[in-house]
Amino acid sequence: VVGTSQSGAVADDLMRVTASTLGLAVLGGLTVVVLALPGALLLSRGGGWIATLLERATFVGSALPGVVVALALVGLAVSWAPG
Repeated sequence: VVGTSQSGAVADDLMRVTASTLGLAVLGGLTVVVLALPGALLLSRGGGWIATLLERATFVGSALPGVVVALALVGLAVSWAPG
């Protein structure tokens, strides 16, 4: 129909997608913090070869370019995806 606007539906979709994205970001951030706490405590206490291994593993993210890591994750997701 000529002259009808769906801007309200688009705005509703945008708000729903934005809220979903923010919720997933918060959930992901909290998950990473909870998973990182044991390693951080181990590193702060200076505990042996496991602490050394964890400390060296943290440099991998800085040493590899982001594009390489992103492509590797996409490759893993495609290979593990059902279908």
